[in-house]
Amino acid sequence: MKSLLCFSGQIRDIDPDTFNRSLKLFTKNLSVDVAICFWDVPGKSMNHNEIHIGKSDMDVEVWIETAFRGFNIIKRKSYKEDILINYKLQYEMSESKLYSFISKHSIKQLLQIYSPILECIDIDHYDLVFRCRYDSLFVSAFEKHSVRDDEIYDINHGYAFYPDRVYDIFFYGKPHVMKIVMSTFKAAPELIDLKFDNGLDKRDACRLLYLQAIENKIKTNGSSIRYCDVYRPSEGIYRYLARINGWGLYNQDNHNISFRSLRSIGISTIEYFYLVVYSYLYKIRFKLAVIKRTLMKWLC
Repeated sequence: MKSLLCFSGQIRDIDPDTFNRSLKLFTKNLSVDVAICFWDVPGKSMNHNEIHIGKSDMDVEVWIETAFRGFNIIKRKSYKEDILINYKLQYEMSESKLYSFISKHSIKQLLQIYSPILECIDIDHYDLVFRCRYDSLFVSAFEKHSVRDDEIYDINHGYAFYPDRVYDIFFYGKPHVMKIVMSTFKAAPELIDLKFDNGLDKRDACRLLYLQAIENKIKTNGSSIRYCDVYRPSEGIYRYLARINGWGLYNQDNHNISFRSLRSIGISTIEYFYLVVYSYLYKIRFKLAVIKRTLMKWLC
């Protein structure tokens, strides 16, 4: 199955060797090409509570060489942070104070998903196209399945489920539907004011990607496996893996990440058993949080 992995965004302070091992794990059943585009300034993975974007002094070229060692990079392009000024309507959306600061960089994110891939590469001869980010570690090999012509697949399921969105961290589909969804940047000025409330900020990338899909009669579906999520080095790899396990690795059942998969990215036997225990604690924590929210709504 010939596939194109489209990486875009800001290169983050993730160990490139671990990233490389995780990517080889994910693609073990695929024949892949890779396209990469990135901001010319690297950064640090942070959460929504941290207003300022973290900067990093890492060497981007060295990181790329190590992270994508053994992969065929067919296109690479870097962008300066002020490129959005060339797109008047999108720039005004990005700078507007009408929306939450949390979504300030959503439009830049959509630009990266769109511009270097669809303007420079003919994606039609691939069987599948994947949208990926640099701040993710993959925890499972891709499982081939029947991909419908009118659907895209993301990792919006389990305890991480948020209704009516396309989780922008990772999604995939056939080339013709991916072309449409990855073009959300162009349609953003029309999409942003549609009367649609999914609980996210109107400028949020997940909301806009979802609207672009449904406006073009494309269905969204959860992938069978939570292949990755946002990895923040400050939380540590065990908490990251436990979070994925705890949120639900599989869409339909509660299986844990396989030991064989984790061993390939450097997890030992003892660490694996610790992970399983920690994952169940994570599940209990989220179930209690759901119960608390339900009670609060009932009492109010």
